Amino acid sequence: MKGNIIKKMIPISIILLLLGTALVPVVSADDPKDDTEELTVWMPGITEDNFSLQMQIEKAEAEMVNDSIDVFMGLIEGVKDPNSPGGENIISEEWGNLLDSMNSIIYTVQDIVGDDFPEIDVEEFTQGIVFSLLNPFKWFMRSGILSIGRGFAWIPFYDYEQFFGFMFRPIFVTHMLGFSSMFHFNIIPPRLEYADRIGLYRYVTIGFTGLFLNIGDLGRENFVGPVILMGKGYNALGKDFP
Repeated sequence: MKGNIIKKMIPISIILLLLGTALVPVVSADDPKDDTEELTVWMPGITEDNFSLQMQIEKAEAEMVNDSIDVFMGLIEGVKDPNSPGGENIISEEWGNLLDSMNSIIYTVQDIVGDDFPEIDVEEFTQGIVFSLLNPFKWFMRSGILSIGRGFAWIPFYDYEQFFGFMFRPIFVTHMLGFSSMFHFNIIPPRLEYADRIGLYRYVTIGFTGLFLNIGDLGRENFVGPVILMGKGYNALGKDFP
């Protein structure tokens, strides 16, 4: 088991280098959109109006989000190290540092969005996410999910999404480099089980409530950018890529 963890951790710096190359834009002087990225922020079930926003942001602002993700992934690499205080498990003291980084990511997005960002208690929100991971049975099958990384998200017919306090459509996510921690319902044998992934993997969540953030085009599966979910849903975590 320790060998598998170490094998996953070693390529992270290599993946970051490759992602940096993949994220270099092809600039066209005739198209101003080449200087911006599309930011999507949804908060179904968090605000009374199920906050939803899509806006163009500067590439420098998108890089600020990438930088905050890099800080989080650096912390994850440390806490998942077999030689860390909790070994392969994340102990309460380590969750404290991760919470600070989660808050920093949201504050970064808040600064980018500006006055349109809803007034929420960020620290209370992130603490609730961690609590849902530590106490999954309170929420039955719709349990906690924390997912931060770079990759792409695909939502079928997302242009027509309507919120009913949750996202009706499934969210399919492929992380090229990320970390996801969640409880998901296993059908055979039936049980609610904890799982996490680091590195390259995919997952799907249905009935999501919480914070969904994506930079890129949700209608395509070829843009590698930040994809973040913090909330609750009916989750299914796939296997690592070979």
